[in-house]
Amino acid sequence: MPEDQSSAPNPARTVIDDEQLKRMMKQNQRGFLQRNRFRMVTLCLIALNVAVFAVEAVLSGFRVSISTRVLVEMGAMYAPLVQSAADLYRFVTPMFLHMDLMHLGFNMVALYSVGEVLERVLGKGNYLALYFVGGITGNAVSYAADVFLGGGGTVSAGASTSVFGLFVAVALLGFLHKG
Repeated sequence: MPEDQSSAPNPARTVIDDEQLKRMMKQNQRGFLQRNRFRMVTLCLIALNVAVFAVEAVLSGFRVSISTRVLVEMGAMYAPLVQSAADLYRFVTPMFLHMDLMHLGFNMVALYSVGEVLERVLGKGNYLALYFVGGITGNAVSYAADVFLGGGGTVSAGASTSVFGLFVAVALLGFLHKG
């Protein structure tokens, strides 16, 4: 019967023990900043959104479904309260407010999914600018819809406006790249 050569020792092959393997793996581990260098802005935006939601939850009596009163007090888009230039902050603050835990979760997963690609392609500054332009534009559309279409004073909040802007940018980059 022929001897199985795959089980025969190979003198040219180096075998390492567990300790050597652990040392080699530790040497090859990159730090948090190195591993996440193309998503630092995204991670900071997610952290900021989560921190703001924690404040919302506390102000809502430790509930994960945030009261409309708390949202409005913290700066959600509510067209009847935009009366002067001093109220323009309401075009920015809704990007960081969320109505409940699921709303926050879906927006943050969506943000994380496009963040690395856009940070890598656009750079950190342009990516952050796009996040704000998308959010402010979406909140301006929300405001205009309430004012001109008689939306009845709807309260709106969430990073969705910014995230939609980021998804549009990814779609445009894909379309232009094919072109």
